[in-house]
Amino acid sequence: MITNSNQLFETDIKYGYIAGEDRFFFIQSCLDVYDRSVVAYHIGLRCEAKDVIRTLQTALFKRQLFEV
Repeated sequence: MITNSNQLFETDIKYGYIAGEDRFFFIQSCLDVYDRSVVAYHIGLRCEAKDVIRTLQTALFKRQLFEV
């Protein structure tokens, strides 16, 4: 059971279509399950593993759970 913030994060990846350019974009967000807030996100034409890792590191850094 989640009883406080920073106990469990989840990630979600959505994509959209840019009609005038005939290509897709991605939005990857890292959410705190407890309060459903978006802690960090990535928007780009690609969403690779390195982008997801960077987004998670940013979320942990913002919540003071990770040191660079």
